Amino acid sequence: MEVEQLREDALMRLAKYETVFLLDDSWSMTEGDPSRWEQTVKACTSLAANVSRYSPDGFEIRTLNCGRSGRCKARYLSGILMMHSPVSPSGSTPLGERLTEILEAYDQKLYATMDFTMKRILRSPLPKPLNCIVITDGKPDNQRLVEDLIIETATRLKDTRAPLTQIGIQFVQIGDDKNASEWLEKLDDKIKVSSSASKGVWTRYELQNQVWDIVDTCRYKSSSKKVDFEKILLGAINRRIDKLQKT
Repeated sequence: MEVEQLREDALMRLAKYETVFLLDDSWSMTEGDPSRWEQTVKACTSLAANVSRYSPDGFEIRTLNCGRSGRCKARYLSGILMMHSPVSPSGSTPLGERLTEILEAYDQKLYATMDFTMKRILRSPLPKPLNCIVITDGKPDNQRLVEDLIIETATRLKDTRAPLTQIGIQFVQIGDDKNASEWLEKLDDKIKVSSSASKGVWTRYELQNQVWDIVDTCRYKSSSKKVDFEKILLGAINRRIDKLQKT
């Protein structure tokens, strides 16, 4: 009972975050039985139900290829169910481009609180931190673009002295593609930005003095009877949860 209460308390933190789901609706998501897209919708429905339970502001949903802008928005759980029918997976996997759109829009909110004379973020008032949950098979068109985007985002947070948990990106893998799994693990374990890095300069894989670690990854198994919602929803914004899963 005590463990369940601790999990409940942890999930209550979702109320303090702006949650955005980014769903991979590329052609490769048609593979499998059930298809990866069907598994994606099932995963997102379960995850969003938990966000709705703890966050009065609800959530936002975007897809990689739906519509010209690549966006499908919904604030409540029914939005997920409505989008299942009209969205038919097709096209490429512009994951880096869509993540850039999300992070650039959030940067505008964050930089509105910046003191440009000091080149740093003011501590108050800050926009709600961003919790971006990417559900994908892990095979983007341009892996390097995604890697560089993560490093640049973490570096900006460091250089402007933003809180360590201001932005988190959780990658949830659908399917069991080995190469995709290895790449996602690399994002989680090796791409960091240290507090000692000079402004505007960083290494691609810096393993010492890890501070701004904004990424977490995990695999979603549709056949599993128990889904670790705490890990998926909080892993990228709570380093304690991220570390516990690796011990």
